[in-house]
Amino acid sequence: MSELLLVRNGAVAAHAHHVQLAAQPDLPLNDAGEDQARALRPYLRNRRFGRVLSSPLSQARQTAALAGLEAEPDENLIEWCSVTSSQTTSAKPGLGDRCGTIRFDTSAPITMSGEATHAPTARADHVLAEADTVLADGKDVVLVANANMLQILAARWLGLPALAAPRLPLATGSLSVLGSRRDNRALLLWNFLPRAWPPL
Repeated sequence: MSELLLVRNGAVAAHAHHVQLAAQPDLPLNDAGEDQARALRPYLRNRRFGRVLSSPLSQARQTAALAGLEAEPDENLIEWCSVTSSQTTSAKPGLGDRCGTIRFDTSAPITMSGEATHAPTARADHVLAEADTVLADGKDVVLVANANMLQILAARWLGLPALAAPRLPLATGSLSVLGSRRDNRALLLWNFLPRAWPPL
């Protein structure tokens, strides 16, 4: 049965400085991030991929390359910048026009600027619709991107709204697998860290 693989980019320099942003500027991987990306290679090399897509951001493209993937950049996979209201003042320039603020705490009002909630949802749905065509042919699809967009993709795969995304945390350099069981869409593997386990 074909599967949809999600690869979160490896760590970038901003993480070392504890920048509290859900989306990162377009930065390259740091040394740890490069190691994380290389650790993915044994888990991906025996897969038959019908489509390999990545965010156009440097950290995603570099992660794909180091993991042994020849990825096509897809603007629909670019990160949705979401910064909690208490963190807004620490946001730095260079995050792009999509950068917005949102409170993911459902007990609090949602505040947005920049890309509204429906926009990344629409982008995720478009990516999944294209992936479904490839999956129907019995080939796997892999998407390489930042955490926030992958979380939204997983939520939408499960038929959940984008605001469910924070319930699906992802570590840097992680591998997740989406698929179906008994005709129900499911998470088959979530937030797997290859560097912590021997190759399959």
